[in-house]
Amino acid sequence: MLKARVVSQFSEPVNEPVDANGTLTRYKPGYWTEVVLDGRVLFQILNAKPAHAIVAFIYDKDNAVGKLNAQALASRMQTEYGMQEPVPIIAFDTTVDVTETEPFSFESDVTSVAV
Repeated sequence: MLKARVVSQFSEPVNEPVDANGTLTRYKPGYWTEVVLDGRVLFQILNAKPAHAIVAFIYDKDNAVGKLNAQALASRMQTEYGMQEPVPIIAFDTTVDVTETEPFSFESDVTSVAV
């Protein structure tokens, strides 16, 4: 599956159409950024050391629903895996020039992770 994804991602056209007319396009590698994980391995790590499996929840700083979802996920993970503290919630500011300022900020009380 991964090999097929890489071949598809860089195959022509690299700029894929995003509207019915084909006039608007986007650069495929810029949008296909998911990570493929082995669920069995992930759950083994979650059950043994949950903070090693998921080290933070990150959301777009301008998305209030994203922040609520991140908070809910961190709380649920803390409860389900018996963690002393939830994993950190980190905001990503998509509006800043990363050559001039840092785009990440902590949006929770947790500023370190015990592993």
